[in-house]
Amino acid sequence: MIVIESPPKLDTIRVGISQNNNSNYNHGEVRLYSKRGLELIADDQNYNIPKENKLQITFKKEVLVLNVLDKEGKLISKLLETNRPVKVFGVKNSLLYMEKQINNISYIPTYPGYLEIKLNSEGFNIINVVQMEDYIRFVVPSEVPYSAGIEGYKAQAIAARTYAISDMLSGRFEGYGFHVDDSTLSQVYNSQPTNDLVKEAVQSTQNLVMTYKNKIIDAKYYSTSCGFGASYDEVWSDKTSKPYLTFNNFTDKQIKDLTNDVDALSFFKDWTVNAIDSASPYFRWKYTLSSKQLNTIINQNIYESYLNSPTSFKKKWLFNIYIKTKISPQGIGQIQDIYISKHTPSGLVSELTIISETGTYKIVGSRIIKKLVTPLKTMDKILLTRLRGEPIKNFESLPSAFFSIDREFKSNRLTSITIYGGGYGHGVGMSQYGLIESSRIGKDYRTILTTFYKDIEFADLNTIKIE
Repeated sequence: MIVIESPPKLDTIRVGISQNNNSNYNHGEVRLYSKRGLELIADDQNYNIPKENKLQITFKKEVLVLNVLDKEGKLISKLLETNRPVKVFGVKNSLLYMEKQINNISYIPTYPGYLEIKLNSEGFNIINVVQMEDYIRFVVPSEVPYSAGIEGYKAQAIAARTYAISDMLSGRFEGYGFHVDDSTLSQVYNSQPTNDLVKEAVQSTQNLVMTYKNKIIDAKYYSTSCGFGASYDEVWSDKTSKPYLTFNNFTDKQIKDLTNDVDALSFFKDWTVNAIDSASPYFRWKYTLSSKQLNTIINQNIYESYLNSPTSFKKKWLFNIYIKTKISPQGIGQIQDIYISKHTPSGLVSELTIISETGTYKIVGSRIIKKLVTPLKTMDKILLTRLRGEPIKNFESLPSAFFSIDREFKSNRLTSITIYGGGYGHGVGMSQYGLIESSRIGKDYRTILTTFYKDIEFADLNTIKIE
């Protein structure tokens, strides 16, 4: 467990390293090396590995096995076995190289600071203990491309630093012993190498964070909007007030909101909309399902969704009265109609109505609705067409929950549906494609950030009172 001091020290951050930028933190084997060699502390002893060799760490029968390998991966010597934590440093603070996928290495990440290896019952956890500014240098290029430019990099650096600190203070990873992880569950870290432009951006914004009423904000960001930005309470229902994360219209159209499904469908079907991030391939997307495919998808997805959130499912009882219901493992039968019955102001789906041979059902919750209409992995003929780029097949998740459903009927029978959607990600806070476009047309980082985070201020981290 992490013990937060009073006041907490925020210049160092503990980053949980996942398998492949996902939420699995258990490792079975890694290989480490450095251009200047390695130093490690294990069982209260110090060990040195020369720069021409690698350290192999393997999980085996509830112990860590440490071996020294040559550059080709051949065993030189068996170093030790231990069930206690191991710390690995680069000589003279040199970067640590980590091979996580031994047989499929495309990019070998480099880690500043040091690595802490901790045994657990299913493998071992890796925690990168690193200075905050060094951490940001490896987050920024992993989150936005070089086309973001210097002002875009500055904006992303401030957002990433602010987000990291709010994550640290939340303590949501304390059970793992780290503050943030390296995946999209926090923010992506070390999936791409850093560069000189990033270093310049981070240095010029050192310690700069965003605040609202003198408190660190929750600087959420995502890839692409649908043309509207969602307020915090449209996506999360924890009753927390975050006035700086508000509903936003990023288009050049005078549209009040997208609560009406007719308006939402018309908006998502319009692929000519000009918005702050309409250059993104995912600004608009669609896919079509035959009635047969729709029946298969709904009836295979619905029971698992029901088990995960039974209170989200109701069935029509009398007139317009809906009551709690149970969903059969076999599903709800032949689908006769399906439509989005409620949207939030930004167009996020919030209620889905399905009429089937067994009754009329209402399902609430954007995540559940999104999952319900997601094609099965075995369906390889369903293509996700995007505004730009090649269509995608075998997609495991919809890009966002901002969508509506266009239905086709023949002789009063549902024959197919096309789901028209927009955006990529949760839609709250800063759009990264919007950041890129804003930087491209010459906006500075402060203008970029205040476009997405309302009524915020900029402050030096060292001057803020952390509660």
